[in-house]
Amino acid sequence: MQELDPRTGKNTGRYIRGKYHRDTVLDGEIVLDIYPDGRQRLKFLVFDALVVDGKSLLQRNLSTRLGVPPFLSLGLLGAN
Repeated sequence: MQELDPRTGKNTGRYIRGKYHRDTVLDGEIVLDIYPDGRQRLKFLVFDALVVDGKSLLQRNLSTRLGVPPFLSLGLLGAN
């Protein structure tokens, strides 16, 4: 997140540490949703978090990497 000057409200160009993840690799895909009224919206659907803030998460299982309880991740993966 960029820092705002309290006097002017303008962006100072400085990064506020801890507000966003850095050195992060996500797996997913970009999809275009088209609504019945004709509106369109691009969305990024995240399937996996491989590296977050420079720390590899590959040694963890998928439900742990995404912070999803195991009983929910089974449904997401198509297992019953």
